[in-house]
Amino acid sequence: MSSASHSDDSSDEELFPVNHANCQPIFQYDDPLLVSGVLKAVVNGDLGRLKELVEAGKSINLNDNTGNTAMHVSVMKNNIEILKYLLSNEDIIINRRNFLGQTPLFLAVKYGHIELTKCLIDNGANVNISNYEDITPLHASVHYPDIAHLLIKSGAVLDVEDYSNDMPLHDAVAEGYLETVCMFLYYNADGNRVGGNNLNPFMKALIVGNVEIQEALFEYTDNFNICDAVGMSTLALALSHNTTLTEEIINRGAIVDLHAYSVCLRVPNTKKFKLVWERLGPEEASDIRLLDLFFQLDHKFLQNYIDIIIDHSQSSVLTVIAANTSSKDLAFLIEKSTINNWLNLDSISKLTCLLLQHGFEVDTFVIHETLINFGCCELFKILLFMDYRSNWSPFMITSRLIFDINTDIKRRCDELLMISDRWTNVAKLREDVKHAFSFWACHRLFDICLKEFNDERMLDFANDGFRNFPEISPMFPSLLELARNESRKYIISYFNLNRTSQYYTIVNHLNISPVYKKILMFDRKLYQIYQI
Repeated sequence: MSSASHSDDSSDEELFPVNHANCQPIFQYDDPLLVSGVLKAVVNGDLGRLKELVEAGKSINLNDNTGNTAMHVSVMKNNIEILKYLLSNEDIIINRRNFLGQTPLFLAVKYGHIELTKCLIDNGANVNISNYEDITPLHASVHYPDIAHLLIKSGAVLDVEDYSNDMPLHDAVAEGYLETVCMFLYYNADGNRVGGNNLNPFMKALIVGNVEIQEALFEYTDNFNICDAVGMSTLALALSHNTTLTEEIINRGAIVDLHAYSVCLRVPNTKKFKLVWERLGPEEASDIRLLDLFFQLDHKFLQNYIDIIIDHSQSSVLTVIAANTSSKDLAFLIEKSTINNWLNLDSISKLTCLLLQHGFEVDTFVIHETLINFGCCELFKILLFMDYRSNWSPFMITSRLIFDINTDIKRRCDELLMISDRWTNVAKLREDVKHAFSFWACHRLFDICLKEFNDERMLDFANDGFRNFPEISPMFPSLLELARNESRKYIISYFNLNRTSQYYTIVNHLNISPVYKKILMFDRKLYQIYQI
């Protein structure tokens, strides 16, 4: 054959210099015009031409400018005939790496060519040579269980780490290949080794969300208290990703901490919150505030979570929660539950009583919000018999008149006049005043409020019926109201009382008609006010 007929092959081929800063593939190996000589014959799948070139002395180990040799290209083209021919040549370098550090075997595994993989292994290819990112053929094999099995049987190291510290088992988990995971475990891969981001295989399975792989790894996991690189514990990951194994993880010794509780707020799940809350200790509870539940949960989960706290709390935890809960917090809870339908009255009552049992000190904010939002309910009646911190606001009318045994309606009106330049939260005050008219006939209180409500800021309330109260309420106190007020003063003076709880305890035990008791305890309205 004349040299002219093969002018493209006449020049001597040389190795291209390795440029690690530019390891991008340039040849796609689909266009024969992009390569020449031995590589062109391999790209074309022309075994005859390849033999001619080799017999003419052309090297079969030359590489292109990505570092790929004829062996690499034959693997990428999945050409077993050419591969076998190349392997039959005694000059072949079977473990030559390209500029990414990939051997022909690595590429055969990467592309899932099991026949080529077996051929290379049978001819002595090293199954443990990694690329320049320390990724071994076994790492690359996780998508192909048969190839992974072949590599293991041929001596591949199971627990070798790549650049991110992940083992092949980690990669199999991340890719969701259950068969490969089970195979690695069968051949004693370390199910507890932490890899990238300090994740062990089970933790990675939690993140991936593959329940079957989680179950496969569960029995191989010894430590359920490992935290990842950002501090997420195994339990926190389980709660975040809603695994069915959460209870088993806890039973295997996972520590239930504040992090687990916080995850239950971010990723609400009633059943799992119960598991966490029942096991939460007082130290972990020291940073818990009940209001966090109201700010992070919707109505459905909030009601369920509060019911769990009521029914499944350790006494020591409730003591801590009671100490952490301010009266303003509880008052806010009561107010918003009415406005936003957060919690029902029964749950609020039970929660308040639980806190009281464990040292919570109620003050006037809780008392006032309970009355304004729920009226003379059972919770309000319970509070009548409790000692409380007295920090009355001038704008608390009805609740103070009922609770503060040292005040009366005249003093309340005088104080409102003194602070007329500091009126706030007028909407709530209007409701309070209307509520007071059920127990006291006091047009002076109405006149004071109406003067302030006539301000331009109050126009929004023009249609709420407040202006009609002089027409629908008594002008003067009834004899029954006067008798109640004087009887109250007499009882307080006679028994020398100085606390609300003393007064209501004595009234409750007086040998008088139940009707009179209800009147003295403000459990019965004296005036029925119907708006017109």
